[in-house]
Amino acid sequence: MIANDTMEILYERAQEEWGKIENNTLPVVYVGAATCGRAAGALETEEIIKKQVKINEKYQAFNAALVAISPKNGEILAMVGSKDWNSPPQPEGCIPGKNCLFEPYPNVAFLGRQPGSAFKPFVYATAFKKGYDDKVQVSDELTNFGVWGQKEYIPQNYDGKFRGIVTLREGLAQSLNIPSIKVLYLIGSNEKIEKLEINNFLGKEGVLGEGLKESIETAKEMGITTLTQPISFYGPSIVLGGGEVKLLEMVSAFGVFATEGLKTEPTAILKIEDSNGNLIMENKKNPRRILETGVAQLINDILADNEARAPIFGLKSPLYFEGFRVSAKTGTTDNFRDGWTIGYTPEVVVGVWVGNNDQSSMKKEPGIVVAGPIFHQFMEKVLTKQ
Repeated sequence: MIANDTMEILYERAQEEWGKIENNTLPVVYVGAATCGRAAGALETEEIIKKQVKINEKYQAFNAALVAISPKNGEILAMVGSKDWNSPPQPEGCIPGKNCLFEPYPNVAFLGRQPGSAFKPFVYATAFKKGYDDKVQVSDELTNFGVWGQKEYIPQNYDGKFRGIVTLREGLAQSLNIPSIKVLYLIGSNEKIEKLEINNFLGKEGVLGEGLKESIETAKEMGITTLTQPISFYGPSIVLGGGEVKLLEMVSAFGVFATEGLKTEPTAILKIEDSNGNLIMENKKNPRRILETGVAQLINDILADNEARAPIFGLKSPLYFEGFRVSAKTGTTDNFRDGWTIGYTPEVVVGVWVGNNDQSSMKKEPGIVVAGPIFHQFMEKVLTKQ
């Protein structure tokens, strides 16, 4: 289930760490693929990606990557790092690393890209850790979030509309930007707030900053390693994905939700034997509790609430699977450089990224349009084979 480019990387890593063993022989490396391998082989998964990327070219999106893991043991079940390992860079004559919309290398799953609204569950989980629930209300109105980076921050919702008072469930399920940023204030406040109607945070940046700090800490605890800049570097826009993350780490972090709060580090190498079958290394990892069970369960319930997200996504979006309960979140960066869809069940977490290698913008289509179909096709095969 792991694509050729990724297999080569894994084998190189194993060889670097353990080197040649006795009699100058190379180790035998066993990699993950058990569960998803029965549902969709590596070639089939690559074909799903190739076909959708071809469709996405009309949106000026020329590459995609997919990672699937078992949240229970961290086993990487599938990894496709680009649409086609054997294809030449695009457009013809471009310079790799500079201006190529597509490059077969590197593996995008290991690169930093901005997650858009796929980051929001970390913020809401932080609020739920502080004792808030999905019934708390905030105002979805034009809001000044104060001065960040020497200018006032006044973001918009994706569709440019305002909905008045909404619950936290509606805010996360529908991925509403303004209510989601206001969650930072709930987190940072010393007092419990049941209804937040503030629309001007000038002079209150410190409270937002505290919520920002705690939310980033939650993301780090769940496995995100790339958010190393000072808090002021990110500002409240991080709620909308204003900080680079890796696809592999995002999928693994969502695995904490899938296991109702337990974290197991991702691994692709299950065990290594020498040429005689003697065990050199076996990867056995013990899960650690990161979130309280109730916090993870609430996130899972919201992200699986098809009716709650329907006003934005509709009832039959790529996030919906008839007869199955799947929690899912999309992400789109403000400049349309990155489109994401990440979803999970207790058995599998699947994440898809779509965009261009040179970070040029796609046409104005969200993650649900460019990444959602790949996610849906892959997850559907997994669900129907389990």
